[in-house]
Amino acid sequence: MSVVSSGASRRPPGTGSPAGSPGAPGVAVESATWRPVRTVDLDGWLLGVSGGFTRRANSVLPLAEPADLDAALAAVEHEYHGAGRAAVFRVCAAARPADLAARLRGRGYRTVAATQVLVRGVDEHARAPEPTAGMHLSVADVPDDAWLDGWLSVKATAGDAHRDLARSVVHGSPALYVRAVAGERTLGVVRAARAGDWVGLS
Repeated sequence: MSVVSSGASRRPPGTGSPAGSPGAPGVAVESATWRPVRTVDLDGWLLGVSGGFTRRANSVLPLAEPADLDAALAAVEHEYHGAGRAAVFRVCAAARPADLAARLRGRGYRTVAATQVLVRGVDEHARAPEPTAGMHLSVADVPDDAWLDGWLSVKATAGDAHRDLARSVVHGSPALYVRAVAGERTLGVVRAARAGDWVGLS
């Protein structure tokens, strides 16, 4: 049983805090850019179940206060036990009840990871630098095998994940899939998922 602390926001180094710069997008926006394969609504808590591929897609988003907290916790643990997974909660400022972190610790949970969200505004008149000579960018609205190979190559859980499952998770939200290519070699990949006025990069 574990807790993931999430929702802290930071601006990229050197950007300062100019007037009108964005604050944190909020967990609802963040979750909209990375949807689980299956979601279970448990009295307002949203349980993501995705075969173990990424902690974010296999965790609880506790954004409502259940009528019976102990019963809700037991139901969460039962659901994940049935899926062969440990119960993981994403605890942030929006988590409910407000003392959820303390209640989880009292039940034997521990913090295993903390997430920071880097944010910055986008100047519509800004120009991106030209690609390095010999390199070009491939952009698609579906992750092809080459993009997925590049993305999985840096993921700690990739070895345990079936490619079709990984593809289902990364393609579960509207996104663009960008690949930097030199010749036949993939230099890097990024996923840009849109939610409202936000774009989440991963």
